[in-house]
Amino acid sequence: MSNDSHGPIQLRSAASLFPNPQPDHSFIFLTTASRDRRVLIHHPGYEAADDLLLILYAPDHEKGGLHHGFVLAVCTIVADNVENGYLSRSASADAARIAVGVDDVLVAGDYYFHVPSKGW
Repeated sequence: MSNDSHGPIQLRSAASLFPNPQPDHSFIFLTTASRDRRVLIHHPGYEAADDLLLILYAPDHEKGGLHHGFVLAVCTIVADNVENGYLSRSASADAARIAVGVDDVLVAGDYYFHVPSKGW
């Protein structure tokens, strides 16, 4: 597992008429405004001062994390439903994809959403 993952997402048991209480870490993001509780998505082609596209709060893990598949879906929608976009830790055009499974918890921090060129 890479440093970009907290491991597979863990689901709570199904709720009944009287649901189980939320885990304590579920509300940490409400009381902390620090960057370690957010996933920030940047545009790799914009200047560093103007490249921030999205700020997503990351309550899916007690250390700050968000479901990787959810982040990809949000980025895909923002990028006009592109099908082959990916996240990396670098703005470089040849940046490697992060090595995190789609159902893993993405560590809070800064990422770049890349859309490979279609050769236009």
